[in-house]
Amino acid sequence: MPPRSRLARAWLPVAIVVSATAGLLWPAPGRWMADARASTWLVPVVMLLVSLRVPGRRLVEAVRHPLALLASLALTFGLFPPLALAWQALFGPATDEARTALVILAAQPSTLATAAVLTQLAGGNAALAVVCTVTSQIASIVATPWILALYVGRVVPVDAWALTFDLLRAVLVPVLLGQILRPLVVRLVERWSGVLSVVAESVVVSFVLMGFATARADLVAAPATAGLVLATVVAVHATMLASSTAAGFLLRLDGPGRLGLTLAASQKTVAAGILVWQIGFPGNALGPIYVVLHHLLQTVADSILAPLMPRIRLGKRHLFPLT
Repeated sequence: MPPRSRLARAWLPVAIVVSATAGLLWPAPGRWMADARASTWLVPVVMLLVSLRVPGRRLVEAVRHPLALLASLALTFGLFPPLALAWQALFGPATDEARTALVILAAQPSTLATAAVLTQLAGGNAALAVVCTVTSQIASIVATPWILALYVGRVVPVDAWALTFDLLRAVLVPVLLGQILRPLVVRLVERWSGVLSVVAESVVVSFVLMGFATARADLVAAPATAGLVLATVVAVHATMLASSTAAGFLLRLDGPGRLGLTLAASQKTVAAGILVWQIGFPGNALGPIYVVLHHLLQTVADSILAPLMPRIRLGKRHLFPLT
């Protein structure tokens, strides 16, 4: 790989680590962005940039992968909650509050912008990642309250109208606009593809800054508890990555398809998790710590893994051959 290409792939994990450190040491800018709700317009920007780089036929092909979509839903809402609780029993704080906080995390759908950006960075099927994450967001209207009722015994309704509007604003409209503009600017998009990638990845870096700045007070106030939570979410996310990868092999998806499924199904959104905590469990002090720490861990870890995924080997075989 040429030095410039290696630098282009390495900058994101380095920038994320620097951003996380800045959020802890100098939280004011990140808190200002979070208070200004910067993510409400940053996510549509990312989805527009992703759409500009993805041919429309690939989005159509992704919709025609019903088994991949069903597998993503089964992993996100079926397999991950009990697996997460198993890791909680081994590593997490031994309290009902901690168990409930982990269920809040496990009940959430896939994140949108981060999964698409990291899939593109890994050379995966970004269209499949977008379709999987949008499908999980829609399914969460029913799945999230069901999981909370099953494992916690409390029903927390999801505002279907608010979620629908958010999906239209943050995903569907930007993706549609990108597909409309793509034929007109396809040559410019190809010429400036590297710049567009850096812009989209910079948004992911800003999410990390906001997350660490917002969570700083909780992390500093209870470092020992935060350490136990971090150990738990590391195990949870590693299991998510391994399970999603195995599902891609079982479905016989090609390399890009496996990457798209892995990075979409293993991501959890932070915004919905915080909202569920605020509505249903405001007295649970660990709720935001679990949600934010896992989101930050998955972003940092997957930004490091994404450029390496096509070259990761299992024995003598490539784990993610892009064929």
